[in-house]
Amino acid sequence: MIKFENLHKSYKTKDNEIIKALDGFNLEISDNEVFALAGINGAGKTTVLKALFKLINLDNGKIEITQPNSLGFAPEIPDLPEFFTVKEILEISCRLSGKKSYNDLINKTIELFELHTLQNKLVSTLSKGNKQRVSLASAVVYKPDIIVFDEPTSGLDPLGRKLIKSVIKELKSEGHTLVFSTHILADLPELCDKMAIVHKGKVAFSGKVSEFCNDKSLEALEKKFANLVSLEA
Repeated sequence: MIKFENLHKSYKTKDNEIIKALDGFNLEISDNEVFALAGINGAGKTTVLKALFKLINLDNGKIEITQPNSLGFAPEIPDLPEFFTVKEILEISCRLSGKKSYNDLINKTIELFELHTLQNKLVSTLSKGNKQRVSLASAVVYKPDIIVFDEPTSGLDPLGRKLIKSVIKELKSEGHTLVFSTHILADLPELCDKMAIVHKGKVAFSGKVSEFCNDKSLEALEKKFANLVSLEA
């Protein structure tokens, strides 16, 4: 289980304005479930994920992972060394995770993300969408227990989005705990066991998608979301 307890994080702008990115954020995520953090831009989703990986220092609060687990993370904007090939990127990820035998893992990941024709290409030659796929692949190739994606379908065309949704379902079937942030509400009923609506650095809702909205249509989800956010404003 991952437990976020009373997280606070503020930033100061150039004009000395204080922005509260997290303002008493509380959430629990159980093992072996797919959990989505949904919210508008600037709601605090990415800040929570950065805090989980200790990429930022919190002002207050704590994060607990109940058992020792390996973690995998893919940021919204891929940050990959461009002078390596796709296959080399996957090899580096495996080595950094401590894996000593990884050829089979790499081959399965190439198949999962449909990277066969790209595996020997330099990252610098890839399109934005393909870089995104490689970044996601590098986060899962070594089979971490907990996998975190920040806006995993950002920059992807419809076929790319379909592929990533398929990947998420496969990772779920393998028993991984998977957390991803998104502002695409239409994906939630299909992919998630549970979800949280993040707004102004707090959790405005946490639970099953069906508990949030019985109607799975995009129109109903967007209406429910808009009403909730307006109430929390």
